[in-house]
Parts: sequence; C-alpha cells; structure tokens
Amino acid sequence: MRVAPRLMIPLLCLFLASCQVPTPRDASEPPPVDIDDFPIAYTLGRFDERFGITREEFLRVVEEAKMVWEKPAGRPLFRFEADAAFKVNLIFDERQERTIEAREMKAGIDSRGQSYDALIWQHTRQSERHAESERRYEAAAAELQNRLDAHNATVAYWNERGGAPAEEFERMNAAQRELLAGQESLDRLGSDVNDDVAAMNDLVGQINELASANNLEVTYFNGKFVESREFEQGVYTGRDITIYQYSEVADLRVALVHEFGHALGFGHVSDPAAVMHYKMGGQDLTKALLATADLDLLKKRFSQE
Repeated sequence: MRVAPRLMIPLLCLFLASCQVPTPRDASEPPPVDIDDFPIAYTLGRFDERFGITREEFLRVVEEAKMVWEKPAGRPLFRFEADAAFKVNLIFDERQERTIEAREMKAGIDSRGQSYDALIWQHTRQSERHAESERRYEAAAAELQNRLDAHNATVAYWNERGGAPAEEFERMNAAQRELLAGQESLDRLGSDVNDDVAAMNDLVGQINELASANNLEVTYFNGKFVESREFEQGVYTGRDITIYQYSEVADLRVALVHEFGHALGFGHVSDPAAVMHYKMGGQDLTKALLATADLDLLKKRFSQE
C-alpha cells in the first residue's frame, strides 16, 4: 500500500526553481537573502499564539536549532536582529488543527480502551480517506504542472525577444500569481495526505500495542503500514522560514534544523537518519544531532571558501 505522496515537498522546490520569471525591459526583482553572507540575520516574523508556545519559547527553540549547525561548523551562521529582512514565521492553519485533532483522537482511544476490532475498523476507514486525499492531490498536481508548463512557454517566448510589452508583462505576472496560489492550495492537499498517513500510523501503533498486550498475532501489522512523514511542517522560500505544524517541541526543533539547512544552501540527502533527509522519522528527535551526511554537507560547503 502506497501511503506517501510522490510529489509533495519536492513539487514545491521544483515549482519555485522551474517557474520562469518574465523579465520587463526596465524592472528587476529584489534578490533573496545572500546565503554566503554569514552570519545570516533573522528575526521573528508572523507569530500565532494558538500553538500554545510563547514568543520567547519559540525563539529559544529557534536558537537551539541554529546551534545544531553552528557547533560543528565552529562559526556563527545565523544571528538574531530585530529588524532583519529574513523572517522566521509560525503560522497556524488547518494543518495544525488536524495535528491537534489527531492528538485528541489518540488520547480518546487510550482512555476508552477500544477493542482490537474497533481499531482495525478505524484503520480501514482512515485508509479509504487517505486514498481519496491522495487522488485529489495527484489530480491537482497534474493540473498545476500543465498550467506551469504553459506559463513557462509564454515567458520563454517573450524573454527570447528581449522582454515583454507592458500589457503582456502584467498578464504573465497575473498568471504567475495564480500559479503561486495554486501551489499553496496544492501544499495544503499534500499536507492532508501526510496527515492521513500520520493518523494511520497512530492507529497501527495502537493496534500493535493492544495486540501485544493480549498476545495477539502482530506480524501482519509490523511495518506494513507505518511510513515516515515528509518534512511538510515547514517551508524555506529564500526570504523566510515558515513553520505550519508540529506536535511536540522536539518535532518543532528538528523541523527548524531542517529548514535552516535549506537556508544554508543544502538540499536533501539519502540517509534517513540525517536531518536533511526529506522525511522525518529516522532522526533522533530528542537530541537533533547532525548525521554524517549532514556533516559532509557542512564540510563541503565551507571547504570551498
């Protein structure tokens, strides 16, 4: 059973990289933060208190996250400045609402002591919900890609001719804004898919625990449905880091370490234990230490200076 969307987080990166920007004859866009200008100054941007964490606590976790990179690097890489252009945001939306609902559902299962059959039934229903959310995601991803291809073809046509006339330039900019809105909508659908995976994983944990306690056969379930979650909690855009979702402080810290890694110019690696792996699950959330693959990124990055 396939339970992880194929295009979720990579699509965002591919979209931002592949969406060609129309070039007017007399305009330019301000560049993103220069990742070679260390330490990178950051400040607290948008902050929503509904997460139940104070600004001071959040900034403390941000400090801990950046230190995960700074200690092995032996140099400051980020610094807090009240008026910095680079923002670290904490934005509450339906993704965190779903996280809270899942946590409450788990607590309800524990307190009610539901039967093995009831948990199996819930897992079946959740699997069906996941299949539908994945179908919606893949359809939306294909539609967005078609629109992106058409937009890029138009932009390439005018860029090859030295720039677009004002009317055409405005039309392409409007199309690009619509594509960005479509990407945000797609990200939400992708988050729904991963949230459904997390809910299934939670139920499987309950099933295995109950089965073990009652000496039931658990071989069928072990590892069959459990999947790691993709790093959809946060997004790095080149101009800011935004965290949308986390369960515990340890979860938040690792998500920030991951996004700070992108801010340093690092992509994803294949080692599941690395914080720069594209999925969360194989890392030690209690310590948030860099794995060998992460340290190799640091060495390669700063050996070139």
